[in-house]
Amino acid sequence: MSTVANPTATPAALGSAAAASSGSSATASNSKSASAGVKLSGDINTFLKLLVTQLKNQDPLNPTDSNQFTQQLAQYSQVEQTIQSNSNLEKLIGQQEKNAVSSAVNYIGKSVTTNDNKLILKDGIARFTYSISDSPASASIRISDSKGNVVRQINANTTNDTYDLIWDGKDNAGTALPNGLYTLTVSTTDAKGTNKNLSTTVFNPVNGIKTVNNQPVLLAEDKEITMDKVLSVTL
Repeated sequence: MSTVANPTATPAALGSAAAASSGSSATASNSKSASAGVKLSGDINTFLKLLVTQLKNQDPLNPTDSNQFTQQLAQYSQVEQTIQSNSNLEKLIGQQEKNAVSSAVNYIGKSVTTNDNKLILKDGIARFTYSISDSPASASIRISDSKGNVVRQINANTTNDTYDLIWDGKDNAGTALPNGLYTLTVSTTDAKGTNKNLSTTVFNPVNGIKTVNNQPVLLAEDKEITMDKVLSVTL
């Protein structure tokens, strides 16, 4: 390493509501499946009361067709099973989200690498890597502040290789700069004078986490990093 610097009373409608809830996140206070289950239970009780009343008052010589009642009961049963399945799914999703957040806590105090050019300077250390593979005529490293001013510029090695560098946080005059977020640009120029910016990997010291849409997001000074952007973790 170098140092450089709502459901209705019909079973069909209830079924739609239950199916729609399967993709949502579960919470103890406002679970859609729990709400649909309570509504369904009330609907079934009302239906059974009406059924008993109708059976008591039906004409013995012309009894009510029982097939309709059987079909409706079967529909209610299917909806009830769907709601139960979605309730179990919500619980599973909720547990997975809790596990993800708990796991993310372990990143605090460590550094994660990401492919971007936002360089974090903290206590005189800002680490990054880049690779050269086309033997350019020249290469340079420029570090800019939040206003776009280039505070440090360095002539880089042109040998094909991967470089792991640490910027000491000093500007071109040797003055130590404040902690914060800087922009890193590593570029090369070939023999024809064509310029190319290289991809860079930066190290981000994690100092906290937060949740967005029930998913953990790592906090690294002024940066917010989603888990899918993390390439590696270092101490």
